Amino acid sequence: MKKAGENEIILMHAYYDISMTAALKEVDELLKEGDVFMTVEEILFE
Repeated sequence: MKKAGENEIILMHAYYDISMTAALKEVDELLKEGDVFMTVEEILFE
């Protein structure tokens, strides 16, 4: 996540419990920094 930057896409999968736990932790950190999350549908159709 240290390499995540502005206007970048982060692909996340919820296949394993450990993956989901890690993803949610990183999302919380990025939200604290003011990042915004969108779904693929939002990016393509809005």
